Amino acid sequence: RSQEESISLSHNYFLKSHLVDAGSRSAIATWCDQVADTLSFSRETVGIAMLYFDRYLSSGKGQSGDSLQSKDQFQLAAIASFYLAIKLNEPIVMGIDHMSRMTRGFYSEEEIATMEQDILFSLEWRVSSPTPMDFVRHLLELLPESVHPSCAEGMLQSAKMKMEFAKSFIFFSSHKPSIVGVGCIMCVMSETKNLTQ
Repeated sequence: RSQEESISLSHNYFLKSHLVDAGSRSAIATWCDQVADTLSFSRETVGIAMLYFDRYLSSGKGQSGDSLQSKDQFQLAAIASFYLAIKLNEPIVMGIDHMSRMTRGFYSEEEIATMEQDILFSLEWRVSSPTPMDFVRHLLELLPESVHPSCAEGMLQSAKMKMEFAKSFIFFSSHKPSIVGVGCIMCVMSETKNLTQ
């Protein structure tokens, strides 16, 4: 949790913009999910990208304010956040040229690299913080031995589904990952009828 304390939380940055809104953010999350599925990336990488994206736009640093005043810059910030999350969390190396091609050349390699650098500086290079799913996994490890392994696996899969839903909403980015993880596991446990079967 000490690592969690060192990162800044997001806030509803849409209050500062009339050009982008929660629907724009949701559409970006959906696009990232589609790309992740196509390239066999983890959907958790998309959740991490959305955390970077939200923290960046909430930071008020670098070009983050410009990203709230232009749909193109807003999308570019999301794409650069996604690219950064892929580089840090996926086992394969994906070139920036490939990311540019995924935008059908709308964003150049240089534009993506420049935005990625702005995001890193704005976040003060703090991009290895724990995620809500990290806390979910740790909490599931604390289950008593009487809990059947298949039940624990089912709870993990249910938690992943809930986090899939949560990443589309900025509300969850404004809370500490531990709080979101605990809330998620509490929902899962309330839905689980029998922990020992």
